[in-house]
Amino acid sequence: MRQTYLALVLVSAALLLGGAKRSKTVSMVFEGITAPSTLAEKQVVRSTSKVTIDGTDHTLGFIELARDGNLIGEHRIGVMTDRAGDAIQWPAGGDRVCTRADGATLLEVEGAPHLVSHYECTPAVVYDTTLRQDDAGGLTAVTTQPIDFSGVGGTVNACAASATPWGTHLGSEEYEADVTKLLPDGTVKGNHEGYNWSASYHGGTLHEVHPYALGWTPEVDVATGTVVKHYSMGRFSHEQAIVLPDQRTVYLSDDGTNNGFFLFVADEAGDLSAGVLYAARFDQDADTFGLRWISLGHASNADIVDATNGVPFESLFLRAKPTSNGGCPDGFVGINTSWKHECLAEVPEGRTLASRLETRRFAAVRGATTELRKAEGMAWDPDNRRVYLAVSSVGRGMLPADPIWDAGRTSGDHIALKPNHCGTVYGGEVTRKVQDTDGVTIDSAFVLTGLRPIVQGVPEGERCTLDGMANPDNIAWIPRAKLLLIAEDTGKHDNNVLWAVDIAGDVPVLTRLLTTPLGAEVAGLNWFPDVGGWGYLTVSVQNPYGVHPWLGSSYEGGIPTDANRSHLGVLGPFPRF
Repeated sequence: MRQTYLALVLVSAALLLGGAKRSKTVSMVFEGITAPSTLAEKQVVRSTSKVTIDGTDHTLGFIELARDGNLIGEHRIGVMTDRAGDAIQWPAGGDRVCTRADGATLLEVEGAPHLVSHYECTPAVVYDTTLRQDDAGGLTAVTTQPIDFSGVGGTVNACAASATPWGTHLGSEEYEADVTKLLPDGTVKGNHEGYNWSASYHGGTLHEVHPYALGWTPEVDVATGTVVKHYSMGRFSHEQAIVLPDQRTVYLSDDGTNNGFFLFVADEAGDLSAGVLYAARFDQDADTFGLRWISLGHASNADIVDATNGVPFESLFLRAKPTSNGGCPDGFVGINTSWKHECLAEVPEGRTLASRLETRRFAAVRGATTELRKAEGMAWDPDNRRVYLAVSSVGRGMLPADPIWDAGRTSGDHIALKPNHCGTVYGGEVTRKVQDTDGVTIDSAFVLTGLRPIVQGVPEGERCTLDGMANPDNIAWIPRAKLLLIAEDTGKHDNNVLWAVDIAGDVPVLTRLLTTPLGAEVAGLNWFPDVGGWGYLTVSVQNPYGVHPWLGSSYEGGIPTDANRSHLGVLGPFPRF
């Protein structure tokens, strides 16, 4: 079955690359909803109930498939498990349930739809839920089970996800630990809960896992339940990876402060285990950017896997203390990444391992840009051959000469924008025959050469305007309908919003499709045009009544019982088109 599906995808990709006739544009108009105004409206998931496609009305809505802790078959979804598959217990007793449902994909296995859902906790857990589909496109959860990550050292902070063209689930591990802060007892000094809390996965000890085992891109084959971490694609704070139609080109976003943006080109279509990794160099012109790609070299999973058990940092980089004026000694490069100012020099014999184990640092030493603030979700737009990247907040290292986040940078300040705490979604077209900074042609027809603002949030004091985007996180594109979908993760609106955005005109037109309960973010956003003859948009409503800087932990009307459990579901069903 997989071979047949793969063959069809390869034919489709070949047609796309060969310039085949484009599909007819579809008119899709959603019936928008208002912002919640009453307490009752602010406490529930609300969604649009109608979409008009080519003049015909269709009923749809948010189909809730599960809440965290629901018993579905023999398992309670969202329960955190250890490497033996047993439920992790709270100190006071009872199963620990994660309320941070995030990345989601909707895949078909032997004719049955499956929801694969991430939980962004420490340690993380990923669930495979089998669904039943009725004749009208309705979906119901039948069974669920946690996916076994014990063979790859567990997983942490499972963030956004995407589906590969060959039908697997491509995940993420966010907020990697700083190995230079590793202590003799196996913990990491500072704010590295994603690593330190993983002790509960390994039976209360970290001696069998090293920080280098976490911070990667896992791929899950739902049909077999197997998991592979792609060490070939580098270790950093993975928000999301998206695979383009050639099945070789992958864009990877790096979520945090002073982080980078990465491109991976696999050796073989449908196989991400080996390839060349690139880091972006941003060249600013007003509010737009040209992109140059710096090669970080070729590597395979097999080249790196043994080193995930731990290698000395000194075998990857030489380190020196900054000089009295904040510079670096001769032979060392001043970089400023998420770990702030450092003076590093490459160790020639350690370059391959450094490029993957310490990807962001290695990229910065090579001259790549590490100034992005909260680079989040991405989307591929086949209608315009464009890639979109959500930057949740334009701040810190993206501002001119920030005294903390740009201090000691040898290579200069690449990004110097005006602040926008409501964020920006950027986009840029892809092309072929692009050379990297060494003059070598990148073996892909899907290389970004620039980014420009497509949708920008509008600040209103410390908040964001009610009828505009605030802190974009997950994004998606509906092909043929030519609509950009933007999911918020914000404390600058009381209720987060899922927007449909028509970007065809000079000014983007936003339509509100869904609102969350107070404090919840919209996550898990992915578009699936044909699952059993129906279309769906996966949506996770993560951690209602969570703590946000603006809202705090005090809510109007208090917090209803069990209100903080995530809602897992889809917006749909859409007719197949």
